[in-house]
Amino acid sequence: MAANTIHLVHTVLSTALNQAIKFKLIPFTPARMVESPRKEKISFQVWDEEEVKPFINVSQKSRYHIAYVLAITIGMRMGEILGLRWQDIDFKNKTISINHYLTTVN
Repeated sequence: MAANTIHLVHTVLSTALNQAIKFKLIPFTPARMVESPRKEKISFQVWDEEEVKPFINVSQKSRYHIAYVLAITIGMRMGEILGLRWQDIDFKNKTISINHYLTTVN
């Protein structure tokens, strides 16, 4: 597992075990004996406007073009884009409301 995943699991378990102590279900949390790894710093390369334009032009042939445009221009996340419905788009006022979010469950 990646360090970030281990950190997340440790955080979730610690929170759950601390709640168990609060409800007097267990006397102490064994998670305190385990050191959580530090989160890895992730660096991203961000495109500037000149780098985005060719991608947008080429993607016009893709069925995902609208999703790419929404993600790049207004920063919508994949789950937000997938959760969009027609009633979430106000063409008159040129606004999009994010009312639903889709996610995968493994």
